Amino acid sequence: MKHKSKWLVSLAAAAMLALSAGVFAACTDPEQPPEPTPGGDTVALQGISFAEDEISLEVGESVQLEVIFTPENATNKNVTWEVDFDDTCTVDENGLVTAKEDAAGKACTITATAEEGDGLYQAYCSISVIAARGEGIQKTAAVGTNTNTLIMYEYGDVELTGVAVSGSTELAIEPYTGSYQIVDNAPAFSGQVTAMGFSFPVLADATFENQQLQLRLYINNGTSDFELGTYDFSKEEAAKLVGSTKVEGGIDTTVAYIQTTIAGTNAADSIQLWSDGKAVFTVGSFVPAGSSVSPVSFETTWEAADNALTFAPVSGTVNTAGQMSGTVAFGDASSVTIQSETDTKNGVTVTASFSWEGAAAPVSATFNLAREVANSAFGFDIPYIETESITFAPSVVEQDGKKTLALNSGASLDLYATSTLSPAEGVTDLVSALTVGVALKEGSEEGVVTVSGSSVTGAKPGTATIVVTVDDITEEIEVTVAFPASVLTGSNAFAEDVTYSSEASGITTSFAFGADGTFYFTASAFGLTLFSSYGYYNIADGAMEVQYFNTAVALLYGGNLFTGVASYEAVTDGNTVASFTIVTTDGTTGEPVESVFTPAG
Repeated sequence: MKHKSKWLVSLAAAAMLALSAGVFAACTDPEQPPEPTPGGDTVALQGISFAEDEISLEVGESVQLEVIFTPENATNKNVTWEVDFDDTCTVDENGLVTAKEDAAGKACTITATAEEGDGLYQAYCSISVIAARGEGIQKTAAVGTNTNTLIMYEYGDVELTGVAVSGSTELAIEPYTGSYQIVDNAPAFSGQVTAMGFSFPVLADATFENQQLQLRLYINNGTSDFELGTYDFSKEEAAKLVGSTKVEGGIDTTVAYIQTTIAGTNAADSIQLWSDGKAVFTVGSFVPAGSSVSPVSFETTWEAADNALTFAPVSGTVNTAGQMSGTVAFGDASSVTIQSETDTKNGVTVTASFSWEGAAAPVSATFNLAREVANSAFGFDIPYIETESITFAPSVVEQDGKKTLALNSGASLDLYATSTLSPAEGVTDLVSALTVGVALKEGSEEGVVTVSGSSVTGAKPGTATIVVTVDDITEEIEVTVAFPASVLTGSNAFAEDVTYSSEASGITTSFAFGADGTFYFTASAFGLTLFSSYGYYNIADGAMEVQYFNTAVALLYGGNLFTGVASYEAVTDGNTVASFTIVTTDGTTGEPVESVFTPAG
């Protein structure tokens, strides 16, 4: 929206102006007539305006306002400038507006007044002053069939446009504006992405390799990740973001940022290796669960050469106020010994051993940097061991000439931990080789199994084929998933399969009950599945009880989050259920919310 120029000239005023012009002309010295414009007569001004009437400026930022004259060839284009609140902005005689350094959150109005027209012709521009964002670094990423755009600003603002994708499902997201801070030397995002009417927090995984930052953004709907894109930042770009003192939690730009992180056997353990040679150890595996005691943390230095990492001895003692193993005080008389080994199976393994006064024996934390990562991050050349064959766990059996695996829903098998890799003839190093790769075979039904690293986990009942690879060996395993034995006692099921559904706010939720006492739940919109889960059910005494077999169930009913085991009020009609009602509690008002399910179709 643009402000219109103030040019209020009535017929009466026009007549008076014409009369005044005539009197003025009669009184003017005929020897000094007004100078005409070059090439013709004087062109009267009819109004002025701005191209934009609302502008946001960062503190200290300037903008040049341009006046639009009507008509464009008006003779007199002189204007004067003023600002209503000079503690917010300044404006010079040419229309250059500058936001003051301490004016964040304030606003002012800039007025341009034409010299011609006795102040009747004016234009206005509203200026809002915002906190500085700094330089914006824009990145794009291919997400599904779209290209998402991410802009991260030095001072902590972030913008994202595009889609969220899980498999073949694409969800359009509303343009996201939020902020980030530096947590554990990597960006952490605040704010919500809205997709299909639902709000989700933005989640991030940051990887640092060879002083490059790779940032993966995604959302999770309670059952699966929807990708927002993976964005690569150069060393210089990452230094502006991760190394910026302008962002809350940031680190000094004069200090090198993380090169890589080594994960521990326990999720609470890690080593951060900085490109300036600093190593930061964090060990939380000895801290009791639920304790307020902080993990053990200490620093030393590291070097990389000849396919190995070496760490300097930790001088002095490592002090922490707390307990190890839940009982032994870890106090002033503690010490740490660090050892590092390299092999073709595990890559680089680092062991930190702790001892303290009164301890019967040292305790250790183990960290592993995979061979592929070590070769990439440090330029190592840890070789492969050629593999001749794979011997799988006994649960993988040969049937009709193909390998098969039976899993219950929720059960997992780690094919790396349970399989044996046989070296080829002539290989003298008998250490088993390489990482086992596991992937879902193209064309297999999605959702039957999930694959993470070298593990396969059963999800919903069905059959899918996974492909296992190591070196140049490829094996296919047909995985059949079934529900485990029902945990509900005295189970009473429908005589035949039946489906119930409920619809609210464009979201359709449904329960497909099987005659075998199992159910399949879905929540969908516009033909896209948003949530899903599975489990058992039981009908008894006018009530229905369900239990989900998965440990992480998140079902959304009318904006109310519900988890776990529930009993449902039901209306019975003979041996069938005519309808049933889920009662949840609104998280904001505390009021009960009912969702009524009736037979589908």
